[in-house]
Amino acid sequence: TVAMDREEADATPSERWKSSLNATCNRITTQYLSLLRSAAGTATAVGDAEEGAGGGGVSEGDRSGGGLIADQADPPPPPIA
Repeated sequence: TVAMDREEADATPSERWKSSLNATCNRITTQYLSLLRSAAGTATAVGDAEEGAGGGGVSEGDRSGGGLIADQADPPPPPIA
């Protein structure tokens, strides 16, 4: 048998930087996807809880006049003075 010793050249600084950049991008992308999944699960759970509470309409914030919109044809609430 013939022994085949193969020498691999060290990575150049640009190759090391590119490898580090790819690893960082992969890590950030994974964390971002995890965040999106958890936010989507939370939004679904909150939406289900609001529907179960007898809401049914679109809730408006206190600063926008408050109340529930029962129908899209309803006029908007009066502005807060």
